[in-house]
Amino acid sequence: MAGVSLPVTRPTGRALIIGLPACRTAPLNTLQRIGFTCAEIDDPYAAMAEICRRPLVYRAIILSLASLYREEMAVIQSVKRRWPHIDVWLTQTDG
Repeated sequence: MAGVSLPVTRPTGRALIIGLPACRTAPLNTLQRIGFTCAEIDDPYAAMAEICRRPLVYRAIILSLASLYREEMAVIQSVKRRWPHIDVWLTQTDG
C-alpha cells in the first residue's frame, strides 16, 4: 500500500462553492476553517460565467454532486482544460 501523508496541504485562496444552499453549508465551514475565502453560487452555468469574468480570482471550485445533473458534469473538464490553476473538488460523492 502506498504511503499517504495527512493532512494534505494545499495553497489557500478564494474558492467558489457550487450547489444548492443546503449542500453548501458543510463545505463552506470546512474551507473557511482551513483558510479559504469562499463565494457561493447555485448553479454551474452561473459559476462558469463568474469564472469566465474573473478567472484569476479563484484557486478552487467545489462542486456538490447532489446539485448537478449528469450533463452538467462537463463543467469539470471545461474548467481543467481552460484554467489548469483551478483545483476542482467534489462533495457529497455518496450514491
